[in-house]
Amino acid sequence: LDTIDEIERRVGPDPYLDVKRGECRFKQGDFDGAAEMAVRAMEAEPTLIDGYVLALDVALALQNHEDTAEMLTLIESEFEFRYDGLAKEHKFERFIQSPEYDAWLASRAEEE
Repeated sequence: LDTIDEIERRVGPDPYLDVKRGECRFKQGDFDGAAEMAVRAMEAEPTLIDGYVLALDVALALQNHEDTAEMLTLIESEFEFRYDGLAKEHKFERFIQSPEYDAWLASRAEEE
């Protein structure tokens, strides 16, 4: 985090640095801090997908299935990206077993 802070002092505030700071906090288990950095990055630079992916990772780590579904929907709609094959990714294992996953799948089917 010190290195990121030093870079920010030299170049000024940057949403990408907020994402990197959030990723460090995430790895340290500071999910609230990671979420705060994700929101800050998304608000400052809505076209930077990295902030949204960090928020998704936080939701998954906290097993907040509602937020997970919301972030998946947001990423797919804003970035024209499709999350197909979630069952192949271990980090989605618990989400896939949730009612929120079923609702998310159903909402995607309605959009097609």
